[in-house]
Amino acid sequence: MPCFALDGSRAVRRNPSQVVMVHVAIPQSAPMARDGKVVWSVGLPPNLLLIKGADCVSYGAEPADAEVMVPAAPLRTGVAYSVSLNTDIMRRGKLHNRVYSGEFCLSRRTDGSVRVHDLWGSGSGVPAGNPCREFYRSGRAR
Repeated sequence: MPCFALDGSRAVRRNPSQVVMVHVAIPQSAPMARDGKVVWSVGLPPNLLLIKGADCVSYGAEPADAEVMVPAAPLRTGVAYSVSLNTDIMRRGKLHNRVYSGEFCLSRRTDGSVRVHDLWGSGSGVPAGNPCREFYRSGRAR
């Protein structure tokens, strides 16, 4: 399963962030289209989930006091998903709200295990025939 981390900035490495919301969806096919679908959405009260540095939030993680708006649905291979995390980073005694976003796709390896593709990364190592390859485009997903 995917595990969603924040950026590698100095502020994130040094200061904990409280996760306020995690939202995963299948993006719309075109601007203003109504065919997008939320596959997981959860809100978290203050200080329930703190992450720092390379910590991440696993897909489907729903702590006991979380407000589950959309329960985690099974993810499918060959589908592009968008993810956004709303956090409050604690710096110098103050909370600073930040939103992080990304896109990912899952594919199955020959041994049956699942690979998570960061679609904002480079798709140069993704072989032809991989169902996620079509979503890479100049380092960003369509």
